[in-house]
Amino acid sequence: MPAPLYDFVRFPVDKFFEVTAGLINASSLAEEAHVATLFDLRCLQGAAPGLRWEAPPPGSEVELRNIHPHHASWRFRLNARVPQMFVRVAANNPVVLSPVIKTIVVEPDKDRVALVWVGEAPLDIPMDPANLDKLQHAVVWS
Repeated sequence: MPAPLYDFVRFPVDKFFEVTAGLINASSLAEEAHVATLFDLRCLQGAAPGLRWEAPPPGSEVELRNIHPHHASWRFRLNARVPQMFVRVAANNPVVLSPVIKTIVVEPDKDRVALVWVGEAPLDIPMDPANLDKLQHAVVWS
């Protein structure tokens, strides 16, 4: 019998962020799970289950093991600077967005880490094609 694909004892799936956040059912991650249980539209664009966690705060210290070609343990601190983000549609006043880190791109072969910031806010007008053409956005680093 082949070795199991995953160590469920060492890494219980019920502790995965996606499971605790209610984005995916732990039973859908079982080896014998039917393919129809594996998909949830909220999880289709992102990291594989178990590789995602809550948005880290700026300035967080990160340690990654067995990922870097020259270091067994690769440590770094995320940038503590938070950008200011704004959006304006047509002639309306700019709306201040609340920026959060959405994605951390890790490139150990290049000793590089990049943060992808996003900002969201409800808008009072519909975003039809005409308004999308008038959309302006700005990111300010201070």
